[in-house]
This record gives sequence, structure tokens and C-alpha cells, in this order.
Amino acid sequence: MTPTVGLSLNYCTNVHPRFHRRTTAPKKQENCGALARPGAGRLTDGATAADVGRLLAEVEAAANAAGTAAQEAQTRALDLLLPRDAVTVARREMDDASFMRDRLSEAARRLGERLNELRALEKARAQRAEHERVQAERDRLAAEMERMGEPIAEIARLVAEIDACDREIRNLNATTGLALGYIRPALAGWVKAQITRSPTIGGSS
Repeated sequence: MTPTVGLSLNYCTNVHPRFHRRTTAPKKQENCGALARPGAGRLTDGATAADVGRLLAEVEAAANAAGTAAQEAQTRALDLLLPRDAVTVARREMDDASFMRDRLSEAARRLGERLNELRALEKARAQRAEHERVQAERDRLAAEMERMGEPIAEIARLVAEIDACDREIRNLNATTGLALGYIRPALAGWVKAQITRSPTIGGSS
């Protein structure tokens, strides 16, 4: 069984309240929070590659938003004209946003690993399903061929006898046909009868 990553989606919402107030990307955080409802908090073996791919996109977007927020907070914290209290607030926001960025980046890394695992697993499952389908079709045809083996062998024997008879007929027709009458080859007569009876070849329906 493929190991579970066990990644908590609360990564997306574990952030200082000031980060929510001051960043320019609250919607990204809210989107991640919506994914962290009960029952959706951890990746399980039941997740598909498509599920993890969508989640990875959300986490990467949130990580980018956190990085932007950290950069903005750093710019404010380094402003020499900013009051001391405001510098303290900006520094805390910078630390919070940087931590959030790093946390989400780690989450994205682990999700990427999980995505690769699931893609490989789904590919293997698809290959196995195709293998089993072809094997089942082969077994069906083999069983049908086995049931028809005796009739096919009988037909082959009959065709060989007819071919030998037709050779004798041709020899007789060449030597005594004019005097005694021509004999129609057996196989030729059968083919003509089939054409006459078949509505798709030449007969009437």
C-alpha cells in the first residue's frame, strides 16, 4: 500500500490574525480554509491524482501569496521613517508571513511527492486492468476455438477429400468427358450453391 502523506490542510490557515488583515491575498487563505473542513483535513489513500493536483495548486497559490505578504511586510519593517510601534508590528507580520510561506512550501513539496506516487499507482492500475482485459479476451477466444476444434478438423478433412476428388474429375473430363459427359467438380458445385442461396452474394432475399 502506498504510504499516506498525512498533510494537514490547516497549514493554509495557521497564521497570525494580523497576516489576514494586512496581506493583499486573503481570498487565497479563505480558499485553503474551505478545504480544511472536517473530513477533508488529511490526504488519505483514497485521494486521486486529480484531487491532489487541485490541492497542490491551492497550496502553491497560498505559498506565493504568503511570500508576497512577507516581502511587503519586510519593506515596511525596513522603512526608517516608520514609528517604533509600527516597526514592531511590521516585523511580526514579516515573521508570520515568512513562516507561513515556508510551511506552505514544505506542504507543496510533500504534495508533489504524493502526486507522483498517485500518478504512478494509477498508471500501474490502468496497465493491470488492460492486461486483465486482454487476458480475459484471449481466454474466451481460446475456449471458443477449443469448442470448434473438432468441426474445424472435420471441415479440413472434407476439403482435402474434395480436392483429391476434383483432381480425379479434371483428369476424367480431359480424357473421357467428351464421350461420357463432363463431371462438375464437387467443390465448384458447392460454391455455386452457396452463392445462389446467399442474399448478400448473388441470390434473392
